[in-house]
Amino acid sequence: MVRKLRQVQSIELDLGNDWPLIGRAAELERVGELYRRHGSGVVLVGAPGAGKTRLARECLRLAKSLGATAVDCIATRATSALPLGVFAPLLPVVHRGVASATDHTDLVLRCREELLDAHKGTGLGLLIDNAHLLDGASQALVELLAKSREVFLITTVDDDAAGTDFVVSLWKNSCLERVAVEPLADEWIDAFSSAVLGGPIDWATVRQLAEASEGKPLFLREFDTPAQGSKRPDGVVWCADNGAYSDKWEETKWWAWLVKNAPYAESCLFATAPDVVGDAEATIERSRPWLPKIRALGYKVAFAAQDGQENLPVPWDEFDVLFLGG
Repeated sequence: MVRKLRQVQSIELDLGNDWPLIGRAAELERVGELYRRHGSGVVLVGAPGAGKTRLARECLRLAKSLGATAVDCIATRATSALPLGVFAPLLPVVHRGVASATDHTDLVLRCREELLDAHKGTGLGLLIDNAHLLDGASQALVELLAKSREVFLITTVDDDAAGTDFVVSLWKNSCLERVAVEPLADEWIDAFSSAVLGGPIDWATVRQLAEASEGKPLFLREFDTPAQGSKRPDGVVWCADNGAYSDKWEETKWWAWLVKNAPYAESCLFATAPDVVGDAEATIERSRPWLPKIRALGYKVAFAAQDGQENLPVPWDEFDVLFLGG
């Protein structure tokens, strides 16, 4: 038996707290045009880390702004082992006898019907991340939804899977448009990094970031602070901020965190010495004792230039990177 989807419509994507989307204006404009023309959707194809998911989320945000209900699904290797596993948060409970059957044709058709009925009159923007990992039943459902033209599909696919039969069928037979998500050019790496850091950075650093990340925004996101608690994927380039912009900052915890991460200093572009937001004189007093200590751990040390620094001497020989604060 299948319960009505109207009972689970509360599962909607939270579209907040994303990093800047930079260098993707043409792709986003094309997706918006397709939506307004009642197209079936897009297949975003690119290398891992190129920014497919971030762009897909922005496309879904656009669909939502135009009146659609925004929902996302993330396919994984685990969900691919279960028929329709990726849709578990959206689809109703399926009778055990049907779910265990070898022929899921009837189940797929009923799920399609229920999904479309649940969003009549409002429209559905459906993001399927890692669509190349969908199981067979989910692939069949996606193809049916695409051909119905009643759902705007936004799918992401790794480029090494773009030639599989299912992925090819999405843009060839199911009327989805294939959109290549290329690595960012250097000027966009510059804009992205400046937006994240809150100010311009020198071109030599931009080139270093571009080469290390291969133009992939995912690898540019690894800016850590002691409070973040994030886990860095192996091999990424990262930067260590100090977290001193809060009155809850604790010097001993920050230093312990920096010492703990010292084994990874070689892949760290810089570690920022403690500063005082908006006060250059106080920043110099706070930072200078730490500059040689941070260098001694193996990091390239960054000195934050705060408001008023233009009227004070800069200890150029004591640091490697000038961080524009204020």
